[in-house]
Amino acid sequence: MKCFLNQRILIILCAFTGYVSLCQTFDSNSTTKVENFSLIDHKGVFHELYYYENDPQTKAIVLFVQGNGCPLVRKRIPELQRMARDYQARGIRFWMLNANLQDDLKDIQEEAESYGIELPILIDESQLVAEALGIHRTGEAILVSTDDWTIQYRGAVDDRLDYQTEKPEATQKYLVNAIDALLNNQPIPEKKTVARGCRVSIAPMAAVNSPGFYEKIIAPILINKCVGCHSEVATDRAQIKKLMSYWENKEPIPWIKVHDLPDFVHFPHKRHVAAGLECQTCHGPVETMDRIKRIAPLEMGWCLNCHKEYEVENGLDCWTCHK
Repeated sequence: MKCFLNQRILIILCAFTGYVSLCQTFDSNSTTKVENFSLIDHKGVFHELYYYENDPQTKAIVLFVQGNGCPLVRKRIPELQRMARDYQARGIRFWMLNANLQDDLKDIQEEAESYGIELPILIDESQLVAEALGIHRTGEAILVSTDDWTIQYRGAVDDRLDYQTEKPEATQKYLVNAIDALLNNQPIPEKKTVARGCRVSIAPMAAVNSPGFYEKIIAPILINKCVGCHSEVATDRAQIKKLMSYWENKEPIPWIKVHDLPDFVHFPHKRHVAAGLECQTCHGPVETMDRIKRIAPLEMGWCLNCHKEYEVENGLDCWTCHK
């Protein structure tokens, strides 16, 4: 299977998290190995999955998909934290994972404080971990054995919560049953169930190598913007021939990145957009350009001066831009 990460995305994620190896898309219908990843939690603590590879005290790790504002997540918090305390001495670690594009660090910290979340919330800002694990909804629990790093169970914590109903007590404790079976070296009775939760929207960039991407994304752009005219107009020009060759060969048009940053720089657009900055602040008057060109130096001193001008919280700290 082709690795879904392109080199640049992989390098950026390495700069953000230390390193990650996620060139496998996980099949939720089988016992699948989880490749190593490392992420920072909402308190700034570094977590690496394979750190516990040679730790005999850690038997498994539970990943619970968290998202701000989701009632089906909020209602799970007390029982998850009870389970974490109950199983801690038996070698089961509990982590939460937030891959929501709309949830930034400050919002996640506020959510954790408001709802008394004591578990670490790992922030998957790039969404690469979520995509590799095939995560589409919050409220899902994934039980990973540290013996061989395979998914032993994934799905609902239990059957207590549904979208329109809520039982006083669960009658099927799927996650507890799976953990107990794993600890007792017994077959897990039910390896997969359907979790109820809020949708996790994966960014379009993360789906570039997904099946049908060319037909669904690239081809319509070429048809609507290029091919209709240039199949007849200026067909003898070198650049038009080049353009049409991508259409004929069903290839995406290569992207030449103008506003490129060093691989050790972490630059999230959403924080700048949320702060009210216009695109032109960094990219210049792109709406008037025939060909995009770089206007701002995008060097560290230039960024720091902007952070000073806007009085950005922690804007002068190294970790703000260098994860």
